[in-house]
Formats: sequence, C-alpha cells, structure tokens
Amino acid sequence: MRVIHKNQEILLPDQNLIKTIFYRGIGLCIDYGFIFLPILVIISWYFIQYSPTLFYLFYIPALMLSIYWIYLVFLNFYIVKINSFEFKDKKIKSPIKFIFISDLHIGRTSFSMNVIKLQKIINIINKQEKDFVLIGGDILDNTYDEELLNELAKIKGRKITILGNHDVQYIQKSFQTKETPVRLISQLNQIGFEVLANQGISIQDDLFIGGIKDLYTLDFDIHKAFEGSDNKQFHLLLSHNPDIISFKEELQEVDLILAGHNHAGQINIFGLHMPMPSLRQWLTRGIFKISDKTTLLLSQGVGSGHSRVRLGTDFEILVLNIKPTEKF
Repeated sequence: MRVIHKNQEILLPDQNLIKTIFYRGIGLCIDYGFIFLPILVIISWYFIQYSPTLFYLFYIPALMLSIYWIYLVFLNFYIVKINSFEFKDKKIKSPIKFIFISDLHIGRTSFSMNVIKLQKIINIINKQEKDFVLIGGDILDNTYDEELLNELAKIKGRKITILGNHDVQYIQKSFQTKETPVRLISQLNQIGFEVLANQGISIQDDLFIGGIKDLYTLDFDIHKAFEGSDNKQFHLLLSHNPDIISFKEELQEVDLILAGHNHAGQINIFGLHMPMPSLRQWLTRGIFKISDKTTLLLSQGVGSGHSRVRLGTDFEILVLNIKPTEKF
C-alpha cells in the first residue's frame, strides 16, 4: 500500500492475513524443502534402478543440492561477517569508531534470532574496539520476548538504538499508528540503551546523532531529531527504513544516514532478490550518494525474516570509522 506523507510517497506493508500466512509458508518451504528432494529421488530411483545413468544425472545433483541447503539453514545461519567502512569529513576533529547493526529480529520462530546466535553477535561486538554501538531498529520479530531482550544488556559500552516496524507491530493492528511501545522502550532503558524517537544526542563536540521513528508509523520527524544540534557538528541520522531518502529537503543538513530494513534482498543472486519492503528495489547494501552532502550506508542486517536462508547476502556487523579530513 502506498500513502502520501509530507508530500512524499511511502510504501506501507499489506496487513492481509492470507498474505502473511503465504509468506510464512514460502519461508518454511525454502528452509526445509531440501528434505523432500532425496525422498522424491529415492522413490523415482525405485522405478529407474535399471538405469544407472539416470541415477547419476538426477540423484547425485539433487543430493548435493540438499546438502548445500542444509549448510545454508543450519550452519550459514550462524556465520556473521564483519564489514568495515571509513568516512572522512572536515567537521570531525578526532577519529570516531563505532559498531552499527540492524534487523536483529529477536524471537522464537525458526528463522528468528535465537539465544545462541545472539550471544555470538554480542561476543563479536564486545571484542571490537569502539566508542559506542548503534542499532538501526527491528530488534524484535513481531512478538515480545523479554528473556532474549535481556541478553542485549551484555553488550559493553554505550548503546544507542531506534525502533523499526517490527518493534511496534506487536502492539498494533496496523502500522499507521503514533502509539509508542512503552514496554519495549522501558526494558531497553533498563538494560542500558538510549532509545531515540525523533530525538538526538551530542556524542562529542563534533558529532550529533539523530534518530527518528519508523516511517511506517507516519510519525517521524527529521527536524525534531536534530533539534539542539550545531551546524558545525557532523550530523548522523539513524533511520530504520532507507526510503527516508525521499525527504531530501529535510535531509539537507544530514551528512550520513545509517539504515537497514531491506536485508539486501536476503536471497539475492544474479540480480534477482526476494521482494524488499522498499520503494526502491536497488537499495540493497553498501554506500549510496544521495546528494553532494548526504551519504546513505545501508546494512544487510544481522538477522533474517521469514526464512533462515541467506544466499548472495551476509549476516552483517558494520564497523565504521569517521575521521578528520586529511590536511595537506
């Protein structure tokens, strides 16, 4: 569904129950379809056992594909890649190094972030030298899991987050709401997180971080997020949804946008990817120059949705370095 907000078009999800069940079903087929390949081939082989050629041409490739899919579902699900990016800007006086992750999708479904994977991610983060940690929303996966959320308290150092569409979905029947997930924000505060919802904070004299509510709430405000900031500061915007780039007028003073939401397509091979919840299907991952001043860095996400399988994309933790522009 497309709506117009502040003279810009926004793509909202269809809350149709049949579609939800359909996509969940597709996810289960992707994750566990490998089980049926060998079974079907074995049944077929019973009828073609007098033709060894067909056995090697049909059964062996199917078996190998099944083994590879088992790897994707049960092993690759726990492999997390660390990717580093560096930015230079004249506003920055001293180097800043921090971690950015998005789309944890903590929950109890088969494809959600479980405690084993979550602890692994936390251990990776804690081993990195950093000034602080940023999370770009979708901490939850539709349901509220207080026990798993408490694991995030183990992240060392300063922790700052925004909320994504899934973080408010558990309290509402539709995404178009200004209702605040008070329970979630309260628990995040208790475990040491600063939650930005159309708010901002000065990290140091030369860096200001603004965080907005998710676009699906239709209650986001970039100007509010940077109230109290100085034009001499580097402006970093946390927005869960990369479609924030539609609002170019409000982004004029923003230097860097950090976003997630699209999972880079999650299954993204040969230029084909799973449907992404974005107006711009080319917004997959990495750096995008939005204007002469503004850059978007789009995370692939560290979790998954609807399916455990990632193909052509990575479960990703980003390490960012922002440094002063070199003087000659």
